[in-house]
Amino acid sequence: MFDGTELLIERLTWPDIESALADGYRTCIIMAGSIEQHGPQLPLITDTVIGQELALRIAKNLGKTLVAPVIAIGISDHHMAFSGSLTIASDTLIALIVQYGKNLISHGFTTVLILSSHGGNFEAVGKAAIHVQESVEPEPRVVAIDDFQAYFLEQNRPVTQWGRTPEQGGQHAGFAETAMMLALCPELVRLDRAEVGYLKPINKEALFARGVRYFSPTGVLGDPRGATAEYGELLLDHLATFLVDAIRQKLSGSGVTF
Repeated sequence: MFDGTELLIERLTWPDIESALADGYRTCIIMAGSIEQHGPQLPLITDTVIGQELALRIAKNLGKTLVAPVIAIGISDHHMAFSGSLTIASDTLIALIVQYGKNLISHGFTTVLILSSHGGNFEAVGKAAIHVQESVEPEPRVVAIDDFQAYFLEQNRPVTQWGRTPEQGGQHAGFAETAMMLALCPELVRLDRAEVGYLKPINKEALFARGVRYFSPTGVLGDPRGATAEYGELLLDHLATFLVDAIRQKLSGSGVTF
C-alpha cells in the first residue's frame, strides 16, 4: 500500500504507483533540467539537482502529486564551449516531454505539470505542453510554467533583500544557484574556486546567440561569493512557493483545486 512518503516514481514499484493512483495521486510533475557547466565551483548536474528538489517541494505542497524522473539533459548549446556540457535539440526535448506526458496519462494521471530548472528549456517546455494537451483534448489537464524572465526574476528577488544585486544573484552559477547547491549537495560544491563572474545585465537572446563563454571565461554569470546553505534553503522555499502559486493560478480556470 502506498503511504506517500516517497514521491519519485522511479523509486516506487508498479504496485505502489497503482495504489497511489487509486488513492487520488493523479497529478505528476515533469521537470526538465540540464547537464552543463556551472562555473568552476558547481557540478554539471546543478540544474537537475535543483529541479528535482523543487519538484518534490511542489508535490508536497500541492498534495496527491508524484514526480516523474527528471529529464537530465536539456538545451544547452550556449554552454558547449565548456568541457563536459551536454545538449540536445529543442525538437528532441519536446518529443521526450510529449512522450513522458502521454505515458503518464496512459497510466491514469489526469493533471500533468511541466516545468524547467534550466533557462534554455523554457520555450520547449511551453511547446511540449501544447502538443501533449492537443493529443488528449479535452482531458486531462496539461500545464507548463514557461516564463523564463519571471522564473529568474523570482530566483533573485530574495537575493536583493539580502543586499546583493540581481546580477550578483546571477542567471547562472551565481550566488543563488551556489547557495541552493550548498543546501542540497554541499559535498559537490567547491567554494575555494568561487569567483566573481559577469555582472552586467544580459538578455537571453544575446546569451543564447553568443554563448556564455563570450561573456564569462569562467562560465559564471553572477557572484557566488558569500553563498551559504542557509540562504540556499530560503531560496528553494521561495522558488517552490512561487511555482506552486503559478501552477494554482493556471489550473484555477479549469476547475482544478489543490
